[in-house]
Amino acid sequence: MKPPTLSRKTLLLLCGAACILACEASAQSALPPTGGADEDCTLATPYTVACVEKYMITNDQLQSAVSAHSLANSLETLHKQMGDTPEFDGARRRLADIMQSAKDEAVEMGIATPDMYVSMLTTQAAQTREGKDFVLVNEKELNLALNTDIGADRLIVSLGRELAHIRNGDTAPSAVAHYRNDAASSREAELRAELEGSGPLGGFRPLSAIDYAKDRLRDELQKLVFFKGSTLNDIDPNRLSDRDYKAISDEHEARYGNPFHLSPWERIVALRRELDLMLQYGLSHEVRTHSDREAESKWLVDQILHDSLASR
Repeated sequence: MKPPTLSRKTLLLLCGAACILACEASAQSALPPTGGADEDCTLATPYTVACVEKYMITNDQLQSAVSAHSLANSLETLHKQMGDTPEFDGARRRLADIMQSAKDEAVEMGIATPDMYVSMLTTQAAQTREGKDFVLVNEKELNLALNTDIGADRLIVSLGRELAHIRNGDTAPSAVAHYRNDAASSREAELRAELEGSGPLGGFRPLSAIDYAKDRLRDELQKLVFFKGSTLNDIDPNRLSDRDYKAISDEHEARYGNPFHLSPWERIVALRRELDLMLQYGLSHEVRTHSDREAESKWLVDQILHDSLASR
């Protein structure tokens, strides 16, 4: 069975990052309405900029969240649990690598390194009401990143994708409203950020992104097999073929699919093509400078984007 449909207000809280501050005040008191058109933001009407802006946090609220829930604070909490141990040294090294990677990729993408703080929501880029970009970092994803190298690699992949969203202006209220009204545009923005975030401007990580997508499908398999009528009961989780990954993705889409998002298998196929094309590009082009990497990124996206989306 499909999960219950979320109300417009709930969706905007998620996509606009309004109910994401773990502060003492409630979301309603922390986020006073801006007033104006579409104040009620009813489900029957299209998303508007005014409706999106109503549920965006302010610069002051962002600063409070960063102060209270920074990534460094999470590391300090871990230090209190572990003490001065080799395990904590590893966590400190991983966080330093993650932050340096984010800074380097922000430079490549021509954007300022955004503020980040820990949230219960998925890792995602957002924007304040005044127009300042920031990134939520999922608490579980960060904990895994601090404790394991594979977790750190996954978080770097996630941050690369979100930095690309910022680069492309996807966090602006007008963009959020447009993508929530147009499923095709939403999928295109997702795929563009996925490719740019794992490509030449994001550290050349399509293979890591593919592995991460596969890991998530393996996690999905453990849940989907318990659904009544599941077609996945005969799949061996220790021996997954491409056919199996696609079957898991198809089952996921049948139960949870959303036309505004790419399917897991679509992501894997696109990332694989990006990896293959990057290898081909390297054989015929000398890529050394930032301009070279920008040109390669644009070429890759142009080659993949249309064909991947046209297959729907």
